[in-house]
Amino acid sequence: LGTGLGMGNAINAALTGTARNPEASGKIMTTMIIGLALIESLCIYALVICFILVFKIPDLGGMHELIVKSLGG
Repeated sequence: LGTGLGMGNAINAALTGTARNPEASGKIMTTMIIGLALIESLCIYALVICFILVFKIPDLGGMHELIVKSLGG
């Protein structure tokens, strides 16, 4: 969600800058595309970390049973 909002904000700013100064549209678009690529890579890294955490966390149900047994319940 955050990366989508960031990308939308970047595109909005680039279009506003191009509307104010059409001669600089090439530099603005190049900078915007580089920024969007960095935002997108951040999203992909977060997704990879989430997948690693989901598949590496042990079964919490079994841990809960062990804790209950150790407490005498």
